[in-house]
Amino acid sequence: TLLEMVVAMVLSAIVIGLCYAGLRIFRESRVRFEKRREAMEDISQIDRWLTKDFAQAMSIVKTSDRQLSIQTKGKKIYYTFSDEGVSRNNQPLADFPIHEVEMKMMGESQHVYGLLINELSFVIQVEEEDHYPCRYLKKYGAKAMMHIENQE
Repeated sequence: TLLEMVVAMVLSAIVIGLCYAGLRIFRESRVRFEKRREAMEDISQIDRWLTKDFAQAMSIVKTSDRQLSIQTKGKKIYYTFSDEGVSRNNQPLADFPIHEVEMKMMGESQHVYGLLINELSFVIQVEEEDHYPCRYLKKYGAKAMMHIENQE
């Protein structure tokens, strides 16, 4: 009958509407997941580079409030931390805002540029609510410590 047909069409429309809403929610969730996964890959890449460079460093020097230079055997590496992201030798590693950059030696805040540091910390802001603190330490040998004494 016509009434049964109308009821079937209304029920079908409701089921199709619910399926579409579920699909839309799933798709939006997938997009957010992909963005977060890509962000985590970029953060991991930054972490790998800094960990490797700190481990191989002969000296790490603060060149400005948001830049440091790392001397390894045979090459010098420059890092810049800005509101646009992190760059290594002027090559961008990630485009997340970087906040609260601190470079220290022996736990003391240094405001003099050109001196060795043994600690770097900063916060990566991926989205408004996602903040990832990062901290890197360098242990210097006796030779580097003598160099620090001579700088002062």
